Amino acid sequence: MQFYRLSVAAFVCAVAAQNAPQDLASVISGNEGLSTLGTIISGIPGLSDALNQLSNVTILAPNNDAFSDLGDSAPSDPAVIQALLSYHVINGTVASENITDTPAFVHTTLTDSEYTNVTGGQVVEVRTVDGTATIFSGDGSNSTVVQADIPFSGGIIHLISSVLTIPVDPVSSPSVSSEITSLADVLTSTSLGTTIQTLSDVTIFAPNNAAFEAISSTTQGLDNETLSSILLYHLVVGTVGYSSLLTDDMTLTTQEGGTLTINLLEDGSVFVNGAEVVRANVLVPNGVLHIIDNVLNPSAADATPEPSATSGSAAFSGASSTPTPTGAAVSLHTGAAGMAALFGGAAVMLMI
Repeated sequence: MQFYRLSVAAFVCAVAAQNAPQDLASVISGNEGLSTLGTIISGIPGLSDALNQLSNVTILAPNNDAFSDLGDSAPSDPAVIQALLSYHVINGTVASENITDTPAFVHTTLTDSEYTNVTGGQVVEVRTVDGTATIFSGDGSNSTVVQADIPFSGGIIHLISSVLTIPVDPVSSPSVSSEITSLADVLTSTSLGTTIQTLSDVTIFAPNNAAFEAISSTTQGLDNETLSSILLYHLVVGTVGYSSLLTDDMTLTTQEGGTLTINLLEDGSVFVNGAEVVRANVLVPNGVLHIIDNVLNPSAADATPEPSATSGSAAFSGASSTPTPTGAAVSLHTGAAGMAALFGGAAVMLMI
């Protein structure tokens, strides 16, 4: 009888051992679709051991086709590769059944200050698109989950169709820069862009080119201090306002000192004061950027959209309410020098 009990106990232990999740290295080596990832990991000393120590995480594992699609753009610097891979590791277990069409912004293990200045680590946006779990990263890139919920000892793995993109400065982002050329041209010629990059946890409401065009004729007589205040009114520091966190009548305090009010209309459109968000959730190294269709005016902080509004309304007297959506850059002042002076003044105010 004692021998029987010992045999049963040994059998139960053996079965339990067989059913226990494998470590990450074993799962990767056992999946043909992850052979390229396995080769990359094994090529960096100590990386495999470090990954095997992870717990309660979700690995977003690019498959072989994803790496093949990178072609010549694939990084070769081990430090860059490690940063990129850390952006593919979500803190916490995100099972596919919990991914819905409501955006969720989840922190990754990418915390290197060379790449991000978001408290808790840079994020990825996770939601379903037409029923398919999709991961959104920098530069508007997206990757679909092609195989979900593979267990391993530290959590779960989702195989994804493309390599994620670490968020970069919007001026350097191909999918974003063309929409904010009027702003980008100035940021590259002054210290304001660099100054903003040093801040953490920011929300930027960036007027598009048409928004600047609409007010160009009304700002000729404004001094640099007033213009600087206008620009700082578009920047919130200390709060990363991803769309999932924005609620109706929510107020945000800006670097200018005034407040912005978020308005959510019944049709799902989002307004900040009287300007509509025309492109949301552009991930940047230190937070999030939303592109809006009008320049905000700190002297018109009480501006609100009409309940049936289909676009934003101009917040400046004499400005066009229907700006022409061209891609051309326009000046807020009397020329490039005036704009440089304007943003230079804003930079000084930010640094105080």
